[in-house]
Amino acid sequence: MKNPNLKAYGETFAKNIGLVLRGKIVQRGNDIKTIAPLAGHAPSVISNWLNPKRSPIPLSALAHICEIIGEKPQDVVAEAYKMGERQS
Repeated sequence: MKNPNLKAYGETFAKNIGLVLRGKIVQRGNDIKTIAPLAGHAPSVISNWLNPKRSPIPLSALAHICEIIGEKPQDVVAEAYKMGERQS
C-alpha cells in the first residue's frame, strides 16, 4: 500500500517549486506574459504550472524558465525544499 503522507509531501513540494519560481520571475522584473513566448508556451499554461492549485511544472519547463530568467533550477528546488521543511 502506498504511503499517503509521502504522496502529500510530493504534491506539496511540487506546488512549492511553482510558488518559488513565480517569486523568482517577479523578483527579476518579469511576468508570465513576458516569459511565456520565450518559453514557447501560452501564458495560461505557465500560470497553471506556477499556481499551487494546478498541475506541477515539468522539469524541462522549470529548467527552461530558469534559464530565461537567469536562475539555477537547483536553487529553485532547494528553496522549495526549505519551504516544505518549514511547513511540516
